[in-house]
Amino acid sequence: MSTFLSTPSLHALVVGGTSGIGRAIAIRIANSSQSAKVIIAGRSVDKVEQDFKESREVQHNNLKYEKVDCTSMEDVKKMCARIAQDIRTSNKKLDAVFLTQGILTTAGLTLTKDGIDSKMALHYYSRMLIVRELLRLQCLTDHATIMSVLDGRFSDANAKLNWDDLALVKPGSFGLGQCGKHCMAFNDMQLSWFALQGESRSRTYIHAFPGFVKTPISTNLPALMRWGTQAVTALFGVSPDDCAKNLIQGIDNIREESKGGDTNQNYAWNIDSSGKILKKGRIDDSKRAKVSEHTWKVTDPSQ
Repeated sequence: MSTFLSTPSLHALVVGGTSGIGRAIAIRIANSSQSAKVIIAGRSVDKVEQDFKESREVQHNNLKYEKVDCTSMEDVKKMCARIAQDIRTSNKKLDAVFLTQGILTTAGLTLTKDGIDSKMALHYYSRMLIVRELLRLQCLTDHATIMSVLDGRFSDANAKLNWDDLALVKPGSFGLGQCGKHCMAFNDMQLSWFALQGESRSRTYIHAFPGFVKTPISTNLPALMRWGTQAVTALFGVSPDDCAKNLIQGIDNIREESKGGDTNQNYAWNIDSSGKILKKGRIDDSKRAKVSEHTWKVTDPSQ
């Protein structure tokens, strides 16, 4: 069976690829073949570029770097424009996009200059804006895979959401639980919306659950919560490389499942931390459309 990593001259973008799961995915793809090419995007690309030069983690000289602040929608659009220019020059579109940017924090509503919460910017809005821009700029191959790594296991597109304030910016709307619920449900709905567009029917959209992974993401938590999270992760967590391996296996599982035709009523897929395909309830078309309309108003109000 042809696998994801055996894609000829595999070309991938990993956003949030400077640490943790994203970094492990980038390394695994880069090491899969000398002809593979990986763009690592994030705020700390200077540091990770130096790290890779000094270590032997990456076997081939096939990494590129894009510095981007994903809490800024303007910065996201500029990055996508630079990638599009490189693609026009190289004439090699992206076979895959991995969206892993995120933060673990107990901070309340923290508005960015775009007027949205920074956590929601990282976990949802910037991710979908990247996909939209790459599609608009014709940067993806016809059979590209797009994976958002957040929580495709516990996400619920039919959860009780605040439909009067989807961005949770009005007084009294925001709460960490509600924020997480919105981001998880929105990922399901918007990835499904992309998959339903005519030109995207041959592409694969995935919302993935990484599980407990041994990464430094808990460093932003208060001491007691940080220690507790680190203890649980130490007991039950897997390495970033094992997580990356499992999520990539999930892509191959979806390819195998899709051989017999479209069996997924929502068109976008959900996988768990082992790469197993999860069955989700049907997404309401009107709610999906409302979330999509809201997303573009927030991320690109000039359009």
